[in-house]
Order: sequence, then C-alpha cells, then structure tokens
Amino acid sequence: MKLNQVIAIEKGTKSRSLQDLTEAHHNLQRTTLLAGISRTYRPKDEEGEQFPPESTRVQVRAEEVIRATAETLTKLFDVVATKDWANCEAKADIVVDGKNTAITGTRHIPALPGEAAGRCAYLHQEIARSGLLRAMDL
Repeated sequence: MKLNQVIAIEKGTKSRSLQDLTEAHHNLQRTTLLAGISRTYRPKDEEGEQFPPESTRVQVRAEEVIRATAETLTKLFDVVATKDWANCEAKADIVVDGKNTAITGTRHIPALPGEAAGRCAYLHQEIARSGLLRAMDL
C-alpha cells in the first residue's frame, strides 16, 4: 500500500474508531445495561398476593465490549503505524530557487511540520540559522 492510500483511509479510520470507542464508553457507563435479573415471587401463604415473575436480560456484555474495542484499536494502530513507518522512509530535498540547499540537505518528511505556517516558520528558522537572511538583507 502506498503512503497516499494510507493517508486517504486514515481520517475515516480515526473517525470510525472514535465513534466506536465513544459508543462503548457510553454503554459501559449505563450499569443497567450490564445487569440482568430474574425474580420469581412466592406468596407467604396460600391466600397471599400473587406477583408476576420479573426478568431483565443483560444487554451489554463486558467481554464483547473489550473484544470489539481491541479490534477497533488494532485497526487504528495498524493504519497509524503504517503511515508513521512510511513517513520514516520518506525523504525530500529542500529546494530554494531551483537549488538544493546545503542548509538542511535531505530531510525526513516528518521532520517538516505538517501545517503551511509551520513549514514557513521551520524554513525561516533554518535560513536564519544559516545566516542567509543577513546576507540577503531581509
């Protein structure tokens, strides 16, 4: 699988995982869904009141919630780890005005911040560190 494919499915996987984990959390917060009961009543004597039997089934089983959560997290971790591994392998040259800069050389892609503002700040910092700004009177 290529990095662009992993990135394309990552957002959906994260969204689905968050929904599944939130649902599991909410179900586990409602203790009535985890409890079941079966009651039968006997009158104290033959002429006593008769009550119908009561029963409530368990609606959420903790074991099933744990299994589903493990599956959800496994899928999420697989996608994120695949992307992180691919990012560690991805490298790029930083080119300014058509020339490969000696300031940074080849960098791992994750070393460059993801946001455009972050990229600009990073490049500005690298250029400032090199003394290039002073030479260009910027």
